[in-house]
Amino acid sequence: MKKGQAETMGILILIIILLIAGTFALGIYITNQPSPDSRRVQYIANNYVNTLVGISLCEGVSVSEAIEDCALADDLEVCGENGCELVYESAKTLQSTLDPKYGYKLEVLDAGEAIIEKTSDKKCSEKINAQDYPITPEITIRYSLCL
Repeated sequence: MKKGQAETMGILILIIILLIAGTFALGIYITNQPSPDSRRVQYIANNYVNTLVGISLCEGVSVSEAIEDCALADDLEVCGENGCELVYESAKTLQSTLDPKYGYKLEVLDAGEAIIEKTSDKKCSEKINAQDYPITPEITIRYSLCL
């Protein structure tokens, strides 16, 4: 074998090794991507929270304002009713519009402590979290859908 042929064979072997390594790297990258179904469910969960805080309970009072009142005291009246109960009922009504195959967990946290916590009866095989939604610097909504 001539010197030029040996160098060509060396380069060819190097290219084959790089292709094999690239195939393994691509396989690992693809398997670590969330499934399209998980991304869709997370999108639904994020939209749920955005919709919930924008619901108008009565003239000039939204769910986000009722959550703030609920954080102050759980017996404050909003629109003539208990603010915490109004938030829960609004969340329950909105949840009923989603596909019943999804379970859920809704938490409203005040300085990390749950002031409202509601969970469906459905068992979770996989939990998909929405992004935490801050109402104020201390009050946050945390919502998860279960598959």
